[in-house]
Amino acid sequence: MKLTPFLNRIVVKKINEAAENEEKIGSLYIPKVAQENQLKEQRAATVEAVSEQSSKYFHIGQTVFIGKYSGIEVKENGIDYLIVKIEDVHGYLKND
Repeated sequence: MKLTPFLNRIVVKKINEAAENEEKIGSLYIPKVAQENQLKEQRAATVEAVSEQSSKYFHIGQTVFIGKYSGIEVKENGIDYLIVKIEDVHGYLKND
């Protein structure tokens, strides 16, 4: 990956984007536009790149939880990424 974050930012890739867009009930798929509006306040993402400043908090491959509208969307090599400030990360999963 050539995308490198600056200062206190990390690059993340969203997890389960397809699951957010539709729901399966039985053998039927219901698109998100037809579902009730439920505001998801956060989403899970995997850290793909860290800046030197944010490397003391996060590492590549770590799962983090970010706000729904956090970050700047960037597309590289056909893959969607988000550049997020470390202040916008609500939490992370520890691998013990």
